[in-house]
Amino acid sequence: MKVVRILFTPPLAFFLVLNLFLIVYVADLKATIMNPAFVEKQVTENFYPAIREELGDRISEELTNQLGEEEAQRVSNAIKDAITHEWAEITTHNIITGVYDYLNSPESSTLNLVIPLSAEFKSGLKNAIGEYFTSAATGLSEEQVNVGLRAINQQVDNLPDEFTLTIENLDLSPVQHAIAIFNHFFAILIALAVLLAVLLILLHFKLKSATRVLGFCSFISGAISLAVALVVTQLLPGVIDRGADLPSSINFDMVASLIRDLLHPAVIYSIVLLVLGVSLIVFSFLWKEKAKMGTSSETA
Repeated sequence: MKVVRILFTPPLAFFLVLNLFLIVYVADLKATIMNPAFVEKQVTENFYPAIREELGDRISEELTNQLGEEEAQRVSNAIKDAITHEWAEITTHNIITGVYDYLNSPESSTLNLVIPLSAEFKSGLKNAIGEYFTSAATGLSEEQVNVGLRAINQQVDNLPDEFTLTIENLDLSPVQHAIAIFNHFFAILIALAVLLAVLLILLHFKLKSATRVLGFCSFISGAISLAVALVVTQLLPGVIDRGADLPSSINFDMVASLIRDLLHPAVIYSIVLLVLGVSLIVFSFLWKEKAKMGTSSETA
């Protein structure tokens, strides 16, 4: 039995360390990129202002050639006013939820996106269209312009409070299947970790020896995964900032904040493994001391 223990403990411990490391980062992906709530939070808090500014600037550039710089800026500002923060939050939630529901349904080929049309949004939309109509309506009398504006306002007021944008025959089956495989892979990793832990326990038989081996495996895996997360958090933002062609509205601090948020769950999981490992190691030594104390008392 001793020979078997010596032969099989190192490979089993190695695979358990590797397995726990993979679990940390697969769980991190499930808590961030695979989690619609995380993506929604990032878009709303960090990237919505940048997206709004970038969208307004691009619209302004396109309209400048047609309306002139002053009129284009007026229309661009009206469009920005139409995209209120509340409308953006609701729309972002609906779109992200709809996309993730679709991606997590491998049999589905229809994507449904619910777009709200609040009173504030309709008011901003009327202003934006009105600004554009007024700028483009050259040669019309003031009365004709007013009639046109009233017709526009009436059409906007008749819009429903929300509408569903349905995209049919959308083929993202490779992504859907990849997500399904990813979810199965995570379940397999957890099952494999349990199996390896059970094999190590059976191989060592004694509680103090088994807990010590499991403690060292947990500690080593936690230390490696924590080191990787901290190094990537420090180095990756600079690499992206230098190598990627980012829009002017997205700065280094936003990229660094996103990477920190992406790796935050991995840091937490790594610390949990470290604490678990230290606890098991300390327990193994304390159990040994208690066992000795109990033997000494019986002898006395």
